[in-house]
Amino acid sequence: MDIIFNRYLWLLPILAFLGVYSSSKKRLYVAEHNLKELPSNYDIADDYRTTLFFAVIAFLPFVFISANRTFGFGDTAAYANMFWSWPDSIFAVDLSGDERYPGFIYFTAFVKQFITKDFRTWFFIIAAIQCFCLSVTYRRYTSEVVFCAYLFLMCDFQGWMNNGIRQFLVATIMFALTPLILSEKKSKWLIFLAVGLLLYYTHVSVIIALPIYFIALGKPMNKKTMAIIILIVFAIVFVDQFTGLLSDTLEGTNYETSTSELTSTANGTNLLRVLFFSIPSALVIIFRKKIPDDLPQIISYSINMSLVGTAFYFLSAFTNGISIGRMPIYFTLYNYILLPWEIKTFFKLESRQIIFNITIIVYFIFYSFQMSTWGL
Repeated sequence: MDIIFNRYLWLLPILAFLGVYSSSKKRLYVAEHNLKELPSNYDIADDYRTTLFFAVIAFLPFVFISANRTFGFGDTAAYANMFWSWPDSIFAVDLSGDERYPGFIYFTAFVKQFITKDFRTWFFIIAAIQCFCLSVTYRRYTSEVVFCAYLFLMCDFQGWMNNGIRQFLVATIMFALTPLILSEKKSKWLIFLAVGLLLYYTHVSVIIALPIYFIALGKPMNKKTMAIIILIVFAIVFVDQFTGLLSDTLEGTNYETSTSELTSTANGTNLLRVLFFSIPSALVIIFRKKIPDDLPQIISYSINMSLVGTAFYFLSAFTNGISIGRMPIYFTLYNYILLPWEIKTFFKLESRQIIFNITIIVYFIFYSFQMSTWGL
């Protein structure tokens, strides 16, 4: 069982198989429409789309691996202990101890009361929600679902589905609500806002991300987005004053101890990780003159979210602790929509496949390095 579920490289041949299948579907699309090649914007326009079933299958292995991971890996033991210590009924939940995440406690009590008292099934349910949110959103906005799954494996899978699962649950749900924030209907914005405020009771960090979801709307690199990035740059320059301001703001609340993570725990985010997560933003800046005027809304939004995520990553590199280093996940999930679009937009047709291949190799090297630093 350990060999089957806790060895990660077996995902690669599965993703490779799915990639070949996906490519054959694209070729079939070309033949059916009598085209010489796929339209340059086929991942955005309403032409080729994989089925939802296929998208779910591409992310399904992550669910099984996460649910059956080694007990000693990451936060697994800590979350298992939480599961065992929390009530078996939603009616038995007691928040008199000023718990910081009552939403997650109630969710867990609901699972224990109506579904299972096995912590691994609880892990499975959480992972299934996370991966479904990812698969349905990537399927909606790009035809490169397998490439998205590959990039997710190389960059985020280990660090988020096996560690920090409470925040990642919130981040993936917000990601799945992207159609609401991109809608022009204010009623859908209100739903998006209401869900975000509700998820605040599962992980408080969403309250920082919530206004940025709205600020990132509009043209790429618009004034609002750049203002946020400038503020983050100032936070980097005046990092001591920044952390002090956070501490003063939260003083006297249930979250006043949260900012201690900024200065009293491990070193900031590894610079190599910062650089790799900055690749989509760097391509936007380098090839900004090639960005078309009639940009699809999801790409404009992904560009702005990627830039904000990169800024947060650079801020996390100059602070100690993990709190700031975990903020970019709300924004960098859009990188996997943006990067394949960049490759197909910024590079000529004859060189795209080469760029895709180089990207796969480079990210695999990054994945291997990351695993070695984690002792895996």
